[in-house]
Amino acid sequence: EYFNIVLRFKPHLAEAYFYRGVAKHQLEDFRGAITDYNTAIEIKPFYPQAYTYRGMAYHNLKNYKKAIADYNRALEFDPENENIYNNRGIAKLSQKDIQGAIEDYNMALKVNPKSTYALMNRSNAKIVSGDIKGAIKDLSEVILIRPHYAGAYLNRGLARFEMEDYASALRDYDQCIKFDSKNALAFNNRGIVKQKLEDY
Repeated sequence: EYFNIVLRFKPHLAEAYFYRGVAKHQLEDFRGAITDYNTAIEIKPFYPQAYTYRGMAYHNLKNYKKAIADYNRALEFDPENENIYNNRGIAKLSQKDIQGAIEDYNMALKVNPKSTYALMNRSNAKIVSGDIKGAIKDLSEVILIRPHYAGAYLNRGLARFEMEDYASALRDYDQCIKFDSKNALAFNNRGIVKQKLEDY
């Protein structure tokens, strides 16, 4: 309602449309959000945030082609934004462009070498491509940066399980459960690993 009042008095304020779009976005009204992002971009064509959020809304609607086009446009204005590279990588992975996704995660890591988000995303893409060792290397790096990140232990456990390194997978599931005691997947996988190790 606040943004509607602002727009009544200042209909040419791009930010008001953008933030109303964000509010709709948070309510999962992605089409309504896109309409507001469109208006914000019409008023202010050099608005990387509006392109990024519109890209995210298109992504939520599974329109990956339009999402990638918006991320490309956002990067023209903001080429040092790691989040846009990450988002574009996720959209490319959704389109099964694994190499393109990895290149985007590499770009995100060039901007911020300690981006655990980019490392996690790149490890997922590497698992999909069959590069399990590369995925484990990325996940180990995440754990060095964030030693209490349960999700990284879980994913590394899954990757080590794939490599049939059951003892290491078990240690990772134990660590995951230590930091996230309600993680059902970790408990389930730990049970499977214990069976593999014949530890009933």
